[in-house]
Amino acid sequence: MKLLAVKPGEEVIETLNRRAAEADITNSAIVSLIGAVNCCAISNMAATDARSGIITDYGELFELSGTGEISNGKVHVHVVIGERVT
Repeated sequence: MKLLAVKPGEEVIETLNRRAAEADITNSAIVSLIGAVNCCAISNMAATDARSGIITDYGELFELSGTGEISNGKVHVHVVIGERVT
């Protein structure tokens, strides 16, 4: 098992891709994601075209958890986010 950490101020997916490459991980399961982000972009599929993505940006604080995979060296995650109440 490997722990790939993302530090404050780093972009999550970009950092995980880089850290996986540094650790020579090309195919793996991501069994747990947990943390928080300052902002995020959410991608949804259009109802009439599953190949067409709708990207919505949010500039708020969110807590997150999720799972995913690394396939052929590329990180793919599914996360659940919730607004942080401060």
